[in-house]
Amino acid sequence: MGPGQQRMVGGGHNRTDEYNALIAGALAGRGDAQIELLPGDQGKWEENKKDVFGHVEYRFFCKGILRSGAVYADRQSAACPLKQ
Repeated sequence: MGPGQQRMVGGGHNRTDEYNALIAGALAGRGDAQIELLPGDQGKWEENKKDVFGHVEYRFFCKGILRSGAVYADRQSAACPLKQ
């Protein structure tokens, strides 16, 4: 998943809610998918800008790995009497 971003929002927004909204948007229509965010500041960050009146606006970003579908691994079990 590349960097998702939202519009600029004014102060007072909850950072966690904004990240959750980004993730929910990326997962929309993908019932079996999940997103593993990159660690630390690589996975979540924000930009902000302040106007001449001191009003601050924020833009939130997140970046991670989108995983969907089943993952299978073939392994030989010592408990299995069949030999491969």
